[in-house]
Amino acid sequence: MLLNKGVKDEVLILNEYGIKVLIFELIDHINKYKDGIPVHDYPTKDLLELRRCDGINRQHLSTISNGRIEQPVLASTIGDSDWIIDGNHRLLKRAEKNIETTKVIVVPNDVLMQFMQELSN
Repeated sequence: MLLNKGVKDEVLILNEYGIKVLIFELIDHINKYKDGIPVHDYPTKDLLELRRCDGINRQHLSTISNGRIEQPVLASTIGDSDWIIDGNHRLLKRAEKNIETTKVIVVPNDVLMQFMQELSN
């Protein structure tokens, strides 16, 4: 397993684009095809410059294990911006520990589109 899954209904809501990304299902897909998915090392400080969700739970951040922060974060381009679509807590924990690089899986748009849904009004 490349990535541990969070809660079964985990999604990333992007109101400005009117979409949600089905994170739980995307991680299933990544784990299924893990042998063909490249994992890159990027400078942690550069990743902090990408757009990220605002929903950071400080209590959860303090409980993340060292093993968990070694798992890659997921990044992709949505609209005109590059986003951390999963792993915000892991990324922030690495930054707090002054870890210079972070493993990243760059999710291609054609894959990401399979796990997007329009938000209903």
